[in-house]
Amino acid sequence: MVLLDLGLGSALAPGWAPLGVAVVMLVALALLWFSMRRHLKINERNEEATQTHAAESPHSPADL
Repeated sequence: MVLLDLGLGSALAPGWAPLGVAVVMLVALALLWFSMRRHLKINERNEEATQTHAAESPHSPADL
């Protein structure tokens, strides 16, 4: 098949290229998930702190 001919001859079977791309994409997705998980935890702590301060405030949200 001309589309998948990478000049490597029979060293690379055409069936392995899509699998390799899928594995690379899954690894990238996992790295992005771990990065975003850290940021989501920080945001969750900020929201909890905001809610705590809002509960302690004598002003109602309508006053703001």
